[in-house]
Amino acid sequence: MCTDLRLVRLKDLHVSARTLDFAYELGSRVRVVPAGLEWSATATGTPVDELRWTNAHGYVAMDAFATVQMWNAQVRRLWPDDRTMPDVVKPLLDFAFPMHLAVRDAHGGDLVVELLQGAPVFHDNPVGVLTNSPT
Repeated sequence: MCTDLRLVRLKDLHVSARTLDFAYELGSRVRVVPAGLEWSATATGTPVDELRWTNAHGYVAMDAFATVQMWNAQVRRLWPDDRTMPDVVKPLLDFAFPMHLAVRDAHGGDLVVELLQGAPVFHDNPVGVLTNSPT
Protein backbone atom coordinates (compact mmCIF):
# COMPACT_ATOMS: atom_id res chain seq x y z
CA MET A 1 0.00 0.00 0.00
CA CYS A 2 1.51 3.29 -1.07
CA THR A 3 0.54 6.45 0.77
CA ASP A 4 1.45 10.01 -0.13
CA LEU A 5 0.54 13.22 1.64
CA ARG A 6 1.31 16.93 1.78
CA LEU A 7 1.46 18.89 5.01
CA VAL A 8 1.11 22.65 4.93
CA ARG A 9 1.71 24.19 8.33
CA LEU A 10 3.61 27.41 7.79
CA LYS A 11 3.51 29.96 5.01
CA ASP A 12 5.76 28.80 2.13
CA LEU A 13 6.74 25.61 3.99
CA HIS A 14 5.34 22.41 2.49
CA VAL A 15 6.33 18.90 3.50
CA SER A 16 5.68 16.00 1.16
CA ALA A 17 5.90 12.38 2.34
CA ARG A 18 5.44 9.03 0.60
CA THR A 19 5.65 5.39 1.51
CA LEU A 20 6.35 2.58 -0.93
CA ASP A 21 5.25 -0.41 1.10
CA PHE A 22 6.72 -3.47 -0.60
CA ALA A 23 8.08 -6.64 0.99
CA TYR A 24 11.32 -6.16 -0.96
CA GLU A 25 13.80 -3.27 -0.87
CA LEU A 26 13.40 -1.28 -4.10
CA GLY A 27 16.64 0.68 -3.75
CA SER A 28 14.68 3.94 -3.98
CA ARG A 29 16.55 7.24 -3.93
CA VAL A 30 15.54 10.88 -3.92
CA ARG A 31 16.15 12.33 -7.38
CA VAL A 32 16.59 16.08 -7.90
CA VAL A 33 16.01 16.73 -11.59
CA PRO A 34 16.93 20.19 -12.92
CA ALA A 35 15.03 21.88 -15.73
CA GLY A 36 16.34 21.45 -19.26
CA LEU A 37 17.11 17.70 -19.35
CA GLU A 38 16.34 15.76 -22.52
CA TRP A 39 14.21 12.61 -22.14
CA SER A 40 12.97 9.81 -24.36
CA ALA A 41 10.44 7.02 -23.94
CA THR A 42 8.97 4.20 -25.96
CA ALA A 43 6.07 1.88 -25.33
CA THR A 44 7.99 -1.40 -25.29
CA GLY A 45 6.64 -4.10 -27.58
CA THR A 46 4.65 -1.68 -29.75
CA PRO A 47 5.32 -0.02 -33.11
CA VAL A 48 4.94 3.45 -31.53
CA ASP A 49 7.71 5.92 -32.36
CA GLU A 50 9.99 7.11 -29.59
CA LEU A 51 8.71 10.16 -27.73
CA ARG A 52 11.28 12.89 -26.94
CA TRP A 53 10.96 15.96 -24.72
CA THR A 54 12.84 18.44 -22.54
CA ASN A 55 11.43 19.22 -19.10
CA ALA A 56 10.73 22.92 -18.59
CA HIS A 57 10.65 22.69 -14.80
CA GLY A 58 12.87 21.04 -12.23
CA TYR A 59 11.42 18.56 -9.74
CA VAL A 60 12.17 16.20 -6.87
CA ALA A 61 11.08 12.55 -7.14
CA MET A 62 11.69 9.03 -5.81
CA ASP A 63 12.91 6.25 -8.05
CA ALA A 64 12.99 2.44 -7.77
CA PHE A 65 15.73 0.00 -8.89
CA ALA A 66 17.79 3.15 -9.67
CA THR A 67 15.63 4.07 -12.71
CA VAL A 68 12.69 6.36 -13.45
CA GLN A 69 9.73 4.70 -15.15
CA MET A 70 6.15 5.89 -15.38
CA TRP A 71 4.32 2.99 -16.91
CA ASN A 72 2.85 -0.08 -15.36
CA ALA A 73 4.82 -2.87 -16.98
CA GLN A 74 4.87 -6.37 -15.56
CA VAL A 75 7.39 -7.02 -12.78
CA ARG A 76 9.44 -9.28 -15.11
CA ARG A 77 10.02 -6.32 -17.48
CA LEU A 78 11.07 -3.94 -14.69
CA TRP A 79 13.39 -6.21 -12.72
CA PRO A 80 17.07 -5.29 -13.28
CA ASP A 81 19.12 -8.01 -14.98
CA ASP A 82 21.97 -7.60 -12.52
CA ARG A 83 19.84 -8.21 -9.38
CA THR A 84 18.86 -11.61 -8.03
CA MET A 85 15.12 -12.01 -7.71
CA PRO A 86 14.01 -13.29 -4.29
CA ASP A 87 11.58 -16.21 -4.19
CA VAL A 88 8.90 -14.00 -2.61
CA VAL A 89 8.84 -11.82 -5.77
CA LYS A 90 8.69 -14.65 -8.35
CA PRO A 91 4.90 -15.23 -8.06
CA LEU A 92 4.46 -11.57 -9.09
CA LEU A 93 6.38 -11.80 -12.39
CA ASP A 94 3.28 -11.24 -14.54
CA PHE A 95 1.71 -8.66 -12.23
CA ALA A 96 1.71 -4.96 -13.13
CA PHE A 97 1.38 -2.72 -10.08
CA PRO A 98 -1.07 0.14 -10.49
CA MET A 99 1.06 3.22 -11.05
CA HIS A 100 0.18 6.64 -9.70
CA LEU A 101 2.11 9.83 -9.29
CA ALA A 102 1.54 12.78 -6.96
CA VAL A 103 2.43 16.14 -8.49
CA ARG A 104 2.67 19.31 -6.41
CA ASP A 105 3.51 22.86 -7.34
CA ALA A 106 5.16 25.65 -5.35
CA HIS A 107 1.76 27.24 -4.64
CA GLY A 108 0.28 24.19 -2.89
CA GLY A 109 -1.59 22.77 -5.89
CA ASP A 110 -1.90 18.97 -6.04
CA LEU A 111 -2.54 16.60 -8.91
CA VAL A 112 -2.59 12.79 -9.11
CA VAL A 113 -1.68 11.02 -12.33
CA GLU A 114 -2.46 7.34 -12.75
CA LEU A 115 -2.12 5.06 -15.75
CA LEU A 116 -5.37 3.32 -16.68
CA GLN A 117 -5.42 1.03 -19.73
CA GLY A 118 -2.10 2.54 -20.80
CA ALA A 119 -3.27 6.17 -20.80
CA PRO A 120 -2.62 8.89 -18.19
CA VAL A 121 -5.66 10.03 -16.19
CA PHE A 122 -5.40 13.26 -14.19
CA HIS A 123 -7.20 13.85 -10.86
CA ASP A 124 -7.37 17.15 -9.00
CA ASN A 125 -6.21 16.52 -5.42
CA PRO A 126 -7.37 19.42 -3.20
CA VAL A 127 -6.75 17.49 0.07
CA GLY A 128 -3.14 16.57 -0.81
CA VAL A 129 -3.49 12.85 0.03
CA LEU A 130 -2.93 9.84 -2.23
CA THR A 131 -3.60 6.16 -1.51
CA ASN A 132 -3.21 3.05 -3.63
CA SER A 133 -6.26 3.48 -5.82
CA PRO A 134 -6.95 7.15 -6.62
CA THR A 135 -9.94 6.29 -8.81
